[in-house]
Amino acid sequence: MSRLKKTGIALGVLGVLLFAAYAAFWWTVSSQISRQLDTLWVSMGAGGATTTADKPEPYGFPAPPTITFKGSITEANGTIWTFPELTYRGFPLPGFMMALETPKGFSIQGPLFPHPIEISEASLFILLPHDLPSSMNTSTLRSWQEKGGTIPVEYLLVKSGDLNVLGQGFFALDQQLQLAATINTRITGMNSLMATLSEKGILKGDAAGMAQNFLKMLTKVDPVTQQEYFDSQIKIQKRGVFLGPLRIGYMPEIVWDAAADQAE
Repeated sequence: MSRLKKTGIALGVLGVLLFAAYAAFWWTVSSQISRQLDTLWVSMGAGGATTTADKPEPYGFPAPPTITFKGSITEANGTIWTFPELTYRGFPLPGFMMALETPKGFSIQGPLFPHPIEISEASLFILLPHDLPSSMNTSTLRSWQEKGGTIPVEYLLVKSGDLNVLGQGFFALDQQLQLAATINTRITGMNSLMATLSEKGILKGDAAGMAQNFLKMLTKVDPVTQQEYFDSQIKIQKRGVFLGPLRIGYMPEIVWDAAADQAE
């Protein structure tokens, strides 16, 4: 047998072994994702939330594991999140990028929102840190939180009509082990949003005038594109979602202990 043929056979065997190793890795990680989804579903149930769709399962081999949720989630307070298509993609392992995308947008409505919020598109890319606990229970998460653990947000995009929000920052946990975040954003299209809110009667009278004046004080002009923008922060604290000083949403409670115990 020639040396070239032996080399070809060796490379072929190596390729088969590498593919088998990757397949085993993929299925192991997918099983881990499925268990984490069990934890999430139990956590939502413990917090009084309901969904219109069953828990999704990972798919997409040999590409990175993907899960897709199509339906709505109703929180205990009556807030309804509706997703025509919510897609997660990536390996949930330290050093790997994970993507969460809603290419068809989503909506939020309920007693806390007098007018439904319609988002036309959203994307979130996060990088898992090497010190993130592998076990989602209170003791390990509290230790991680007390050490100042964070999850970097590499890219955030939110679009609603002409409104465009781009940002970077981080997620963390607060002292009650609820989600916290600080994301620095650049926002364009606010004038169009203000006009729409006024036309729909959401902003009226003095409130509309104050909002417009406040926006003028913050607005800058890009010297290259001549596009108006302003910089602000999106914060999550005490389960409230804030854009600057304005509360724009609420986060459901995460019940870690109940989730971990029942998922196991």
